[in-house]
Amino acid sequence: ARAAAGPSLLVIDLAAPGVEVAPLRLLDGRTDVCRITLTQVSVPVTRRLGPQGFGAQAAEALSAWARQQVEPAAGLRVLAARLGLVAAGLPDGDGSLADDPGFARKLAELGVELAGLEALESRHAGAPRSWETLLSLGAGDRSTGDGSPPDDPLAAVLRLRHAQIAQRLGELLVEAFGYYSLPYPDPLTIDNEGPIGHDYALTALQGLLAGRSLAIDGDASELLKNRIAKQVFGL
Repeated sequence: ARAAAGPSLLVIDLAAPGVEVAPLRLLDGRTDVCRITLTQVSVPVTRRLGPQGFGAQAAEALSAWARQQVEPAAGLRVLAARLGLVAAGLPDGDGSLADDPGFARKLAELGVELAGLEALESRHAGAPRSWETLLSLGAGDRSTGDGSPPDDPLAAVLRLRHAQIAQRLGELLVEAFGYYSLPYPDPLTIDNEGPIGHDYALTALQGLLAGRSLAIDGDASELLKNRIAKQVFGL
């Protein structure tokens, strides 16, 4: 009966014997994530989070909490303004890149998408649920019927649209800088030779590659789409 109750969630000290933390180099050259290896690690029962057998509910509550942490659209608006300034300062024929009809159309489309995101954000009522509240939901106080906490479907829409627009911003920055954005910001190369072109273009490609992770951060985009289809459209 105890085994059927499910796993328990333990809090492990990363400095404990047998815990190895190794950084992983990502596609953009950064090491924001790590690989954790546990070798015969002993964890006292006092480090259990919640009651015994509550691990699955706690993990689902944590996942639901992460899904509802939506980045504000204001940050994307600042990046979009920077993109506009960059395009206005880059020569293109007799004018600037911002004067190019094709690129100007892309900037206008991005502005429309940002306005839609901000309007959707203003409709997102209430602050995200606290961790403690989500734990109680996971325990079944107010559940979806299968013991999992209910999600705010609008938060899923916001997360999905935020990731899509952020990735589009990264693509347009690299397009604007062209080959000036190709080099990685390698300190050894930069210190010895200096940047090729504009120094502020060095992080464009790095930002574009890092933006790919937004499709799996918190919840994969395809999972968010499934939640939206189920919770919003009833499919």
